[in-house]
Amino acid sequence: NAYEKKDMKQIEEDSTGNSYRELLAVMKKFDKASLTFTPTWVEINESKVFLSVSWKGIWTINEKETEERGLAVFVFQGKPLKLEQIQRENPFRQPE
Repeated sequence: NAYEKKDMKQIEEDSTGNSYRELLAVMKKFDKASLTFTPTWVEINESKVFLSVSWKGIWTINEKETEERGLAVFVFQGKPLKLEQIQRENPFRQPE
């Protein structure tokens, strides 16, 4: 939700420092975005949570729509859980 609203303060609060900097570096500008996530697997390994998801996104840039799909693994750590890393296809790096 924070990504779709371009709420960078919320994204920063929900991410570790390194993860937030990485997201800032890869995010592209868009006028509108809609992301749908479908969880496929959760693995808990000591203090980390690995959430595998399939995702679908639609981005609008200058009235042109782009649709992408992919699979990603979100790695969360800490209390409360914060996004530490995105493995595989990062939906926030789209559209490419």
